[in-house]
Amino acid sequence: MQSLLMALSNLKPDQATTNFVRGWTTVEWGNPSAETCAYNLLNTEQAMPGSSSCQSGCSGSCVQAFASYPDGITANAQVITGGGYPNLFMALANNDDQALYNASGALVLELGQWAGHSGNAGASADYYNAIVQAALGADNSSDQFPGASSGVSILGGGGNPLSGLASIGQFFSSLMAINPIQVAKAVLGIILIIAGIFLMIKQLTPPEVKQVVGAAAKVAAA
Repeated sequence: MQSLLMALSNLKPDQATTNFVRGWTTVEWGNPSAETCAYNLLNTEQAMPGSSSCQSGCSGSCVQAFASYPDGITANAQVITGGGYPNLFMALANNDDQALYNASGALVLELGQWAGHSGNAGASADYYNAIVQAALGADNSSDQFPGASSGVSILGGGGNPLSGLASIGQFFSSLMAINPIQVAKAVLGIILIIAGIFLMIKQLTPPEVKQVVGAAAKVAAA
């Protein structure tokens, strides 16, 4: 769940926001047939290279089964950030738990649109309420696909939680493909923070300690 939130530019998801996505996934995976939709947390119809329909008899836009976990994360994130879900996107990206758990009509209707209930306020509300109930009952320690076979983690494999990623580089490439500017800013911010801490430690180091370190360095070099 946190991988999807990170792909939405939320680089530090809080527990409540993570649970909301977990609850949403639980509702989407409530249909037993959804187990065949590999690596598709939210049952998006967004196609990716190598993906295929996992709905028998479906023509046109169909829920996709993906070739890898990063593909599934990328596809779902592309739809959420694509402009059709502005309130949902902002709430998930900013850990806006108030907006998620006490949603306005706009966010509820956006979730209803995701579920195919466009314009149906009642069905949208039912879908939203099911997500909130599942989120409030979420197991904080579980990162398993809700409804998936035993041992299938949200990262695409049992055991090592990174086993479903072709590589760490592939995962970050997925993030860069979605929002490269935000990722670059985050990396730059981390570098600046580390540099600031180093300079602060250097300034706070007593002169006598610096002299001892310097002398030790000269001895080592001799």
